[in-house]
Amino acid sequence: MARRGKDVVYYQVAQQLPINSNREIDNLKHLPDNYKKVVLTANRMDVGRIAGIELVHVVNWLLDAEKV
Repeated sequence: MARRGKDVVYYQVAQQLPINSNREIDNLKHLPDNYKKVVLTANRMDVGRIAGIELVHVVNWLLDAEKV
């Protein structure tokens, strides 16, 4: 969890998303609030959005000045 002022974002970090498991996403899906949720992954192919949770390549996230 990261907080900047009133903004709160939940982060989950994974080398890559498991093929037959949703554990990285399920951890965030079960949080009972509506804050932004992001999974950071080292796998460039694991990007997009699942169940409203953003999947971002960690290098792209680090280079995005708005998120730092």
